[in-house]
Amino acid sequence: MLLLACTGLAAPSAHAVSGADQGAPQYYDSGLARTPYMGWNTYYGVGTTTEAEIRSVADFLVSSGLSASGYNIAWQDGGWAASTPRDSSGALVPDPRLFPSGMKSLTDYLHGKGLKAGIYTDAGDYASGVCGMGSRGHYQQDAKQFASWGFDALKVDFLCGIAQKLDPATAFKEISDAVWNAGRPMLLNLCNPLTSDWGVPHTPAQDATQNYVWGPTTGDSWRTGTDIAFEKASPRAWQNVLRSLDANSAHPEAQGPGHYNDPDYLIPMRRMDDGTLELTQEESTSQFVLWAEMAAPLIIGSDPRTLPQSMIDTLRNPEIIAVDQDPLAVQGVRVAGNATGDVYSKVLQGSGNRAVVPLNRSGQTASMTVDFADVGLTGSVSVRDLRGRRDIGARTGSYTVTVPAHGTAFLPGRLARQPRLGQPCPRA
Repeated sequence: MLLLACTGLAAPSAHAVSGADQGAPQYYDSGLARTPYMGWNTYYGVGTTTEAEIRSVADFLVSSGLSASGYNIAWQDGGWAASTPRDSSGALVPDPRLFPSGMKSLTDYLHGKGLKAGIYTDAGDYASGVCGMGSRGHYQQDAKQFASWGFDALKVDFLCGIAQKLDPATAFKEISDAVWNAGRPMLLNLCNPLTSDWGVPHTPAQDATQNYVWGPTTGDSWRTGTDIAFEKASPRAWQNVLRSLDANSAHPEAQGPGHYNDPDYLIPMRRMDDGTLELTQEESTSQFVLWAEMAAPLIIGSDPRTLPQSMIDTLRNPEIIAVDQDPLAVQGVRVAGNATGDVYSKVLQGSGNRAVVPLNRSGQTASMTVDFADVGLTGSVSVRDLRGRRDIGARTGSYTVTVPAHGTAFLPGRLARQPRLGQPCPRA
């Protein structure tokens, strides 16, 4: 990832306004995610889990420095409810074997660590073996119970909703209204992952590619495609990263501060069933860089306790995180590409600042050129490598870099003077 800052004038460019809010008259905003939210979710890394394991990961988020870097939500996914998930009054019942201390005790523990607590349900009627929980018919009751337990974030899945052929826009709007009136602000992540990959007959309106139509007025974030990985590890993880990237890239105009396209979780170096890594460190770093470029939520889906220190250090890179957390929340867009890969550009706060990612999709090392005109800059441009956290220097016209297979740019160089993120660049 490069930081490009003009030392001359910014050229007029359509890309300069890509990602600005358009169309929706009013946006949902819990007030809890003015920049993309960050954290960890149980689903891909540990699956159905226990309160002890969540506490253990929470401890690691703190001790590793991940929480200090912004990964401050510990998010319990499905599988937390008892085999009979409701009592006679319809109230939710956690599995006493997995959560013997109860949910309030868990959220108190997480809050005591300086973390936020996330929980899961589904917009459909609960059906064992289909979804990890279900709230249909109990939307307001469940929202108030999650609030009373002290949760700060709610993921609403759509697995049972898919099975029951519900309309996602209608179901999610109903549960959104319930969460809004729960008595406690809760970040709302809407997760309809249905696409043609499933092989399930469905209408165009039920497809995840259409979530952007209703998502901005319904939740803090909405999925833009199908799952990037599965509980049993996928051997096609790099292809899945590219698929999720492309799906998420389709509608940058839907996104803005407080409402985000969601391409699914980061899965850095997740271990497959045979012990091999689902993504290499380079591929994992590329996913992180690309998600930051798109101003996407950064939720770690691996078990962070299993990651090497080098991957922890990468996930904590403050310059990459700063791009994701830029207050404009503009989604980076593809501005150039060929058979080898693409160049993405993201408008940053400060006149003429761009975060630029050359992506090598191929399996071979490649030389890639960033044409400054493609990103809306002209004249002398200051270049900084955000992955390596080093200055490249002033360039005119373009910059060419060697990018590893399945990689993003790692560029050497040094410059005495460096424009910082968020600062206006000088005019020529």
